[in-house]
Amino acid sequence: MARLIQLRKGLAKRQISVVSLFSGCGGMDLGVVGGFDFLGECHDKTGFEIIWANEINPAAYNTYRQNLGDHIIEGDINDVIDDLPEYSDVVIGGFPCQDISINGKMLGIKGKRSSLYSAIVEAVKRINPKAFVAENVGGLLLKKMKHLLKR
Repeated sequence: MARLIQLRKGLAKRQISVVSLFSGCGGMDLGVVGGFDFLGECHDKTGFEIIWANEINPAAYNTYRQNLGDHIIEGDINDVIDDLPEYSDVVIGGFPCQDISINGKMLGIKGKRSSLYSAIVEAVKRINPKAFVAENVGGLLLKKMKHLLKR
């Protein structure tokens, strides 16, 4: 417990920068930064700060911007990837999963939607963060998809 308290105190001194890809309306981002109440429970700010986010869907983009801030860029990640910040401590993203899901056709990153996995790989290469989180479905861990994780 003492280590956790030390860590929280350390976070308050310096924000941990985060780049968010495939941000949707901001659910993952809100969970990362904290500072909200849900079902009567307060979730304190965490010390993470989203410095750049991206979403292609206009309705999700508008919801994100209204609730989380104007650091989000609307558009196809392939069109805005050159606008990524030079550095961030963390990269997060939940790339589309339809082609990887066991309920789908299991096309992997050759599928139209899941090929966007490459954008997370590219962002990590460019930014060289201390950590990254790629949220997706369990099908990503199947032996058939092993080559994706090696990238």
